[in-house]
Amino acid sequence: MNARDVVAGRFADRNRYAAPCGRCSVLVRARGGVVRDNSVMGKALMCLTCLGIEHDPDAEIRQSTPHAAAWVTVLVLGLTRACRLCGEEVVCVSGLYPYQPAPGYRNLITTQDEDGILLATAAGLLDRIGRRDITDTIGSVYSQSLKAWTIAVSCPHCRGLQGNYFVGEETMGRVRTDGIAGLEVLGRVPCVTPEWQLIVHDPHFARLSF
Repeated sequence: MNARDVVAGRFADRNRYAAPCGRCSVLVRARGGVVRDNSVMGKALMCLTCLGIEHDPDAEIRQSTPHAAAWVTVLVLGLTRACRLCGEEVVCVSGLYPYQPAPGYRNLITTQDEDGILLATAAGLLDRIGRRDITDTIGSVYSQSLKAWTIAVSCPHCRGLQGNYFVGEETMGRVRTDGIAGLEVLGRVPCVTPEWQLIVHDPHFARLSF
């Protein structure tokens, strides 16, 4: 059996009912994906795109996944914390998570990366639903600790930088204690499936498993 056979679903169980993919949580139609044994989640459904990337991490994500939904809803999650300089409340983006995760899915894509690339991605998603109150606080700033420019949140009251590392640490503490429920839902945003899959499979983004 070669990778092409696996991706095509030969010699593998197909899903009897429509269900979300265990990797990207995109809805897969009945008999449209492959059920795989996973050491962490047990049996998990894989859409054909995620299955192909599992066998070839460098595989290109196509414009559509056969037998899967064209759209997925993504939660932009965050927290409200006191600005370290002025003490006023600041809303900070924590990460991205599927609105309807697959059973056993416990993987928050966080905004803790030093370059702030995922934070910029989250800001673009929030812009789609008109959350300018949040996106106006996100931009390119110079970090004294990193000695470099990065994308981060600035306090809307004093413009004080809210460090991605510190926001990430607080995010981790809340998720470890209360799971996703420990974070605030800043927005529910529609994404085309390949856009979300590119985020899910990007190796540069930090992930928090819980």
